[in-house]
Amino acid sequence: MSEATPLAPRLTIAFSSFAFGVVSTLIGAAVHYGELKSDLSSAKERISDFQKANDTLVDTLKKWRDSYELQAKILNEAQVRVQQLGNDRCNPIRADIDSIYVSINTAQSLDQFDRLSNLNRMMEQYQQTLRACYAASASSTHG
Repeated sequence: MSEATPLAPRLTIAFSSFAFGVVSTLIGAAVHYGELKSDLSSAKERISDFQKANDTLVDTLKKWRDSYELQAKILNEAQVRVQQLGNDRCNPIRADIDSIYVSINTAQSLDQFDRLSNLNRMMEQYQQTLRACYAASASSTHG
């Protein structure tokens, strides 16, 4: 019986050691779980912040794009209006050319050759003036 007594303290020491190991492992796992849970919570907050910042940037980009498109539309309308104004400036010359054309047709039908020569010369001068007017209008809209 004296041999059975030393075995009991060894089992108690082994069990205590085993229990201590299990408890240490559980404590370590709990600490690690807590760290992971904290990291996950922090990551979720960062993701939420990034999503808010992304939404703000998307809204800002949309506003910029809309503003750009509006400015492009306004610029296009202004260019068309400038072209129209340039053409309006040339319209009286074109009306004079139309009038000279009618006079040329009348002079031809009445065999007025001396007047016809003067009208043809006048027609050439007005056509040159009209071309210059259109060229000036075109260069003012592109320059």
